[in-house]
Amino acid sequence: MKYRILIFLLLALPGLAQVGPAPKANARLIEMTQVRIESLFQYHDKRPALPQESSNPFRPEDVLAGISGGPGGGLGTSSSISQNSNLLESAIDQINISGVVNMGDQMQIVANQLIYKEGSIILVHVGTETLFVRVMKITAKRVTFRLGEQELTVRF
Repeated sequence: MKYRILIFLLLALPGLAQVGPAPKANARLIEMTQVRIESLFQYHDKRPALPQESSNPFRPEDVLAGISGGPGGGLGTSSSISQNSNLLESAIDQINISGVVNMGDQMQIVANQLIYKEGSIILVHVGTETLFVRVMKITAKRVTFRLGEQELTVRF
């Protein structure tokens, strides 16, 4: 007897539930949501313009060659080459190399109380300018530095 009541209730419950049409979406709410999404993603696909400064350390060197240095010409002129070599010499004077560290198969230098490996960039302040000097090659007795297109090898 108890089973009959239980089976009847189980069969009758779905029929007693009111099934109607799905609720209609509020058009105003949908419109507000779309406007909010567009305002959040308006800058998503638009990248900012790249800085055109030659001192930007994150710019590849081949791109730097195409940027003009002003009305006097591009960066590849002879005056800029001599200026870069003078800046590189001044920057190297500011770098205090105190030793060489051999870490496994890789040579590293201790400069300005920090350790640098090949490819590292040393931040040097010369006057009011900030220069980014790259460590190109390290051997047991020499280090090669690079600034722009100019390279200079220093002996310990």
